[in-house]
Formats: sequence, C-alpha cells, structure tokens
Amino acid sequence: MEHSTGAVNWQPRNIAKEPGEMRRNSFAHIARGADFAPFFRWRASRFGAEKSHSTMLPHCGTSARMWRDVVRLGTDPSNQDELVGTRVVPDITIVCARAPPGMYPPA
Repeated sequence: MEHSTGAVNWQPRNIAKEPGEMRRNSFAHIARGADFAPFFRWRASRFGAEKSHSTMLPHCGTSARMWRDVVRLGTDPSNQDELVGTRVVPDITIVCARAPPGMYPPA
C-alpha cells in the first residue's frame, strides 16, 4: 500500500509531516514486512481535488524540503539492507465484521 510524503487532502485536519517523519514511516513499513514503500503521487496535479495532496515533487519544484527528503530516502543506504526481508509475526488478529454500505439490501 502506498503512503504519502506529507499531508493529504482528505483528512479533517491536514497536518504536514515533521522533518524526518516520512523517512521514519518508510523504514517502519519495510521493517514490518513491506518489500518497498511506494508513494501515492509523483508530481502535484495542477487541477482537481488532488492538487492539494502531497507528492514527491510538489508545485514549488526541487527546492522543497519534501523533494530533498525523498531524494535522501532513495540515496541513503543506512539500515536498508538490514530491513529488507524482515518479517513480523503478529500475536493477534483483528477482524472487522461490518458490511460496507450498500452491500446488503434494506431488510
């Protein structure tokens, strides 16, 4: 599952990520068993609802902290070799037994 480099456009409170938070989240996904940590968007959209969604390359271009953080993540080899291939076996399983809206006709 992809994740975002910063704030997203669908939360009631859109809080930007702190410096280093995106890197920490990426390594956490890999350490918990992900084979890679993809991002939702490459470039900021010019129109539509997702123009406010965070991207690897924001509207202001390569001068943005977000762009520098993404480049650093891709070029920093520290700890990546130790994390790749790791697995976490959970002690519990959570099951949500709620049907999505509209799945069953009204009774």
